[in-house]
Amino acid sequence: MTRPAAALLLTLALAGCGGGRSPVRSQALPSGATVQVLACGLTWGAEHDERLPDQDAFGLEILTTLADPAARDREAAEAFELVRGASEAWGFRSGTVTAYRNLDRRGPFDVYAFTRGAGGAWTWKRLAGRP
Repeated sequence: MTRPAAALLLTLALAGCGGGRSPVRSQALPSGATVQVLACGLTWGAEHDERLPDQDAFGLEILTTLADPAARDREAAEAFELVRGASEAWGFRSGTVTAYRNLDRRGPFDVYAFTRGAGGAWTWKRLAGRP
């Protein structure tokens, strides 16, 4: 078997693992509530092939079942605590939490942009997601 054919076969086999769904991690929050984490990763500050290292951040994706927007806001702020320490250790000034309403990441979602001020305190705002 040729190397490209073996690579294609391996790619197809791995794509079928997990039934097409991303893994989910149940993670306890400081309040005792549990959040379902869909993804967590380092996001590079880059735009149109321009590297912007001061915009590097940690991004967290969660699954929310909360209907009340204020409750989702509180959940996102508490979920950010899962990556806040790492964000500070890396010297990041921003981070995001995206709260999806289903595992397929379709339909409505909220994006929360966290910003670290000069004094070290974090603030956030909810950005327009898909309604």
